[in-house]
Amino acid sequence: MHSIVISGGNQKKRHGEALKIGELPETSPDLKIIALKEEKRTISISEIRELQKFLNLKPFQEKEKIGIILEAQNLTEEAQNALLKTLEEPPEHSRIILTTDNFQKLLPTVISRCEKVKLPPIITLESEASKKIAQDFVTLLEKNIGERLAWVEENKENAKDQGEILKILAIWESTLRNLMLKNLSAEDLNEKIEKIKKIGETRRELTETSVNPRIAFEALLISL
Repeated sequence: MHSIVISGGNQKKRHGEALKIGELPETSPDLKIIALKEEKRTISISEIRELQKFLNLKPFQEKEKIGIILEAQNLTEEAQNALLKTLEEPPEHSRIILTTDNFQKLLPTVISRCEKVKLPPIITLESEASKKIAQDFVTLLEKNIGERLAWVEENKENAKDQGEILKILAIWESTLRNLMLKNLSAEDLNEKIEKIKKIGETRRELTETSVNPRIAFEALLISL
């Protein structure tokens, strides 16, 4: 697919992922980045037309030309509709990469023409809610399978929401990494590493497949 839209993480992470996928340095003459200007409130259709002209030119020194639109939720509806024409019939040797803080802030027709990339949320353990999730997780690891599944049922509203599960998984992973900083035996250290790997696998499954979030969550808890 010629077009990709990136969400999740934070603005800095999305920008970095766009450059990583584009595989071109920011100084490349075959890369054009569009972002909201400080004095503006939206990204206008005229800027999209400039991008279209750029993409229609042959690559100067690379295999393809890359257009990156940072925080595309700032595009006006008119600009998104203009962009849609390019997404439907992209010029040869070109790719478009969008970033957004929320897929839902873009027109469904724009989203449907792009491959979606969802970055994991940025989580710190400073908030009281995050601390409670971390504490509950440590307690949960001492429970048997039946008690773990009962916990999922008690938290079923979160367990059916992919976004909430991804936040919880990020906190769990951070908790395990913090535990690894303690003076653990080699066996305990390897055990924590394996748990982190399983959490990462579940996160990828949630973001890259159409798996039922609750089923994936329960399967992870059984395996930890």
